[in-house]
Amino acid sequence: MFGLAAARRYFWDVVYTADDYLDLLMTVSTYRALEPNVRERLFARLRGRIATRPAQSVRLTYLALLYVLSRR
Repeated sequence: MFGLAAARRYFWDVVYTADDYLDLLMTVSTYRALEPNVRERLFARLRGRIATRPAQSVRLTYLALLYVLSRR
């Protein structure tokens, strides 16, 4: 019923501080499901690793796909 009229890919980077990155991880159910003491130990280690990076930050690249269809 539909045909592909256009497809686009959009990339962008976001730089997170350690606190912002850990806040982001708290939106992922896998991390939320961890026992609080396990999660805090993990987050403390992640915070320490991020602190050793030159920019003391984490850069993530995101991708969004857009498909436009037309009715045949």
